[in-house]
Order: sequence, then C-alpha cells, then structure tokens
Amino acid sequence: MSTVTIKQQVAEMLATKSRKITRFGHSAELRTARRAHWCDTRNTYPNPCTRRIDPGTRYVRSVMFPNHDASGYDVPVTHAVCLNCARNYIDLDVLAELAEAIAERGTGAE
Repeated sequence: MSTVTIKQQVAEMLATKSRKITRFGHSAELRTARRAHWCDTRNTYPNPCTRRIDPGTRYVRSVMFPNHDASGYDVPVTHAVCLNCARNYIDLDVLAELAEAIAERGTGAE
C-alpha cells in the first residue's frame, strides 16, 4: 500500500482543478469568501482562533455528516475554517496547501 503525500495530493488537485475532498461522513471544499465571517474554530479549547475570514479570502468549508464518528449530531454540521487553522486538521491541511499553491501560481479562480 503506497502512501500519498500532501504535495502529491495537491499536484493531483491542481491538475484536475478539484477543490473538494470527500471521505466517509465528512467533506471539505476550498472556497473564496463572499461575506465576512469568523473562523468556526474560535470556540475550541485551549487555543481559540480569533481570525476573521474577509470577503475575497480563501477558506475551507467543512461539513460533518451525522454518520461521522466525531459528529454527535442528527443533522449535518458545517464549519468555515481559516487556512491557518485548516493546517491542523487531517484532509483540511491538503486544502490549505492547495490554496497556497494556487496563490503562488496566480490561477484557479473559483
């Protein structure tokens, strides 16, 4: 079984112009904000995020479905996560790196 690195995943996503990751019970998508809102990891302990996601800024929209182990809810739960916080989560870290690669290339308008 081969292990795919984050850089390999980013390269594949750039080639296919994909901006979304889907796993069992969870999906995440790289988006560009149309309105201002706060990073939803602001309520986490012990290091709450105080960053605001401004219009035009890239962020990750994460959806956790009821069948996800960590959900605990009967309905889907959505989170807007700033790129800095996204780097601390599995799968979201790939999208944070993708945003950086897009910015470096100057391509990939949503």
